[in-house]
Amino acid sequence: MLTLKYVVPAIIALACSPLPSLASAAGIARDTMQADMPASQQTIRQVHRFLERFIDPDKTPAEQAALFADNAEYYDQGVVGKARIAQDVKHFSKRWPFRAYRLAGVDSIIPDPESDRALVRYEIDFEVVKPEKTIVGSAYYIALIADLNGSPKVEKIEEIIERRKTYSTLDE
Repeated sequence: MLTLKYVVPAIIALACSPLPSLASAAGIARDTMQADMPASQQTIRQVHRFLERFIDPDKTPAEQAALFADNAEYYDQGVVGKARIAQDVKHFSKRWPFRAYRLAGVDSIIPDPESDRALVRYEIDFEVVKPEKTIVGSAYYIALIADLNGSPKVEKIEEIIERRKTYSTLDE
């Protein structure tokens, strides 16, 4: 797994955007990731395909956990294994029985050709529902995705909820 030693100049520029923790999410050595190297069309397609599968709410907790590296930096929980991720997904699914996600956009893909990884910044629109409450909104994510040309896995992920609106279904 890559460790944070240097920050790519482009990541610093992106850090001024709505996701302030982008630079800290990078965990990428300056000499391997080149901000001025655009992602190839193949990489863009691979990232989009992976993200569509990744945000699909119909996966089982084990299927979702399988999309992560063995020891992934998982949101604000630090480095965790797949069993912990599956447990977290199971808890979230139980709490919010209806979940819908839409990939609103991929803002940035910074490839690392040396390691077949990419740092990806994307946005999703979401709706989660339980009997007494509905929450809709959008969130930005930063993910370090490894093995893009094989079996992609998230090594690191962070989330910033950009906007959300809560509706009580009990008031109706």
